[in-house]
Amino acid sequence: TRFSLGEDSSPYATNMLLAMHGNTFFKNKILYFPNSWNKNTCDLKWTDINHPCRGTFDTCKMPDELKEGIPVEYKCCWRYSFRYQLDKAKETGGYMVQINQYYDDEERHILGDGQQIEVKLAEQ
Repeated sequence: TRFSLGEDSSPYATNMLLAMHGNTFFKNKILYFPNSWNKNTCDLKWTDINHPCRGTFDTCKMPDELKEGIPVEYKCCWRYSFRYQLDKAKETGGYMVQINQYYDDEERHILGDGQQIEVKLAEQ
């Protein structure tokens, strides 16, 4: 993954989170950082945008018992958990911030495959 805590991943998103924690605007906000958690998925390729899962009860292929109540990050599908966080933010007047890193060698911002899926989930 492009923005995780993995050994070969960019620290960009983590650095942004730390900067947000230090900003007075975010002082009393809950900052959810999905890269902090172990994840699971119903998509064998993890970030296949063509996989039908869109994080809903009906589209997620995980067992039904993993799609009830508050998602358990390391057990449920990451898309289901992400959808839960989107819905929670919407219900409470919150919002989601997606970090989009600029790549000098490409001379553009590039979304990772998982981030492209997150955009699709947010658009629904």
